[in-house]
Amino acid sequence: MQILTRRFLVALLLVIASIVLIVMAGVMGLGKKIGAPGLDALIFRGLECFLAHEKTGPFPDTTLPGDIERIVGTWSGLSDVDGTTWRFTFEQNYAVYVSSSAGYYCQGTAFVHWKLGLTDGAVRVPPGWSVLDLDVIQSSELSHRNNISLGAYSSHENLLKYCFCEPGRMVRPITDESREGIRCFELTKVGAGGNIPAGRPPSVPEKSSSVSARNISPLGPSTEGPLSPLMTGTADIIIDGVREIFTLRTDPGSTTDVSNPHRSTLQFQSHGAQFPSARRIEITFDATKTGRHYADGFAYVENLFMAEKIPVGSEISGEPAAVFLYIADGGRIFPPRLSCDVNIMAPGTGSDNILFEGSLSDCTVSSAGESHTMSSVKFSVRGRNKR
Repeated sequence: MQILTRRFLVALLLVIASIVLIVMAGVMGLGKKIGAPGLDALIFRGLECFLAHEKTGPFPDTTLPGDIERIVGTWSGLSDVDGTTWRFTFEQNYAVYVSSSAGYYCQGTAFVHWKLGLTDGAVRVPPGWSVLDLDVIQSSELSHRNNISLGAYSSHENLLKYCFCEPGRMVRPITDESREGIRCFELTKVGAGGNIPAGRPPSVPEKSSSVSARNISPLGPSTEGPLSPLMTGTADIIIDGVREIFTLRTDPGSTTDVSNPHRSTLQFQSHGAQFPSARRIEITFDATKTGRHYADGFAYVENLFMAEKIPVGSEISGEPAAVFLYIADGGRIFPPRLSCDVNIMAPGTGSDNILFEGSLSDCTVSSAGESHTMSSVKFSVRGRNKR
């Protein structure tokens, strides 16, 4: 009996040791080195599911509004404060556009901030109304940019009552009447979702935290920021289902560098150089080679997150090595979870002109269990060499 018990314990320890070794191999990216790359993906997905489960708990401080479909469309009405005409467009993907006949405009993303603008420790809005806050991204009023406007609404067929505070004041409307710092409107529906309100600027980049790219229009590159007149470009990106336009950065603080064609780096950033800590992508590749380049996330991690240690252009894996990184707002770095293919269609620099064109598709980037999916990235850069 003791022999059987001892054998059982030994077998159990061997099974546990085998599981630990398999998990360690997957975490360290050793699967591809032993001819089992699927092992790495399996372990990473398992860890992500476990971490996602561990994150469950108290109700989050911020959520997306659950009933945005009730007000999707374009609405218009007069301000009882100054008599100006205002237009509001709410889209299914939570994008919001606002403009007035006086020239004011703003755009942003609809959220619900459950711990802002509290009254006696609770969220209070007019009876029967729903909470609808706006995280402002762009605005004709500089002080409104990257601020929050707390608001609430009530809808009945083609009538929408909407009240909101001046961005940044953190005062939530608790009645349906305008007062200092708060505007209230009675709006009527004038069109379907996706219409661009009058007065919306033609060169504002898109941003939205949502799960759909529908009705997001590709806008031209931002003219804000000290971009070099010698080289300009944009990256058209669909990340987590949301379409955005990132502008090429060439200012002294950027990582863009095409001086060495065998190791060229392009940095595309939301809002260009206007907000240096805004989200961005960086692509490093051998600009003398066309076709598919291989961006290995494990190689980046194994080299201690130092992109300069990646042998860009080498063909150890059968394709030229490249580096692709997504850097979120604030600086958190997301390398490819496994690997991503960078397709270079028009590389290199001539004696006078600069031309880069390339794309990525179905690229998943990951950091500490959090992942983002870039279903499409198309970038183009043009310019001329300095003389």
